[in-house]
Amino acid sequence: MRAALEDLARIAGHALDGLVGEDWGRRYGRPVRLGKNPTRPMTRINTTGEDARRLLEHLDRNHPSLLRRPRVEILRQILMQNYYWDPAGRLRWRNEDDESGLPPSAHRIVSPYDPTARYARRGQVTR
Repeated sequence: MRAALEDLARIAGHALDGLVGEDWGRRYGRPVRLGKNPTRPMTRINTTGEDARRLLEHLDRNHPSLLRRPRVEILRQILMQNYYWDPAGRLRWRNEDDESGLPPSAHRIVSPYDPTARYARRGQVTR
């Protein structure tokens, strides 16, 4: 989310008018470090997913040409690989279970700054 916002603010700051406020500044204005025991990680994950959805819908309605920006496209791909719509129409985080629909780790985008970076899994250890 932060990478897409930085890119958009740099090249088309006006596109974020009416969408980005102080709360977004607190969430995405600096790098997030969750640490070993983050507080309320699912709340943060769900909030970020909803913010990403709102950003993409806003751009689709008001600035469709910006959807083709590389970091915005990466955000869309990350949103699709990590979230799904539940039967009630809510955006939900995909778990690591077999039925989640997550792509294999070798195909997941793990960094918006380097879309070719991947995690590797050997046995039960992910690196």
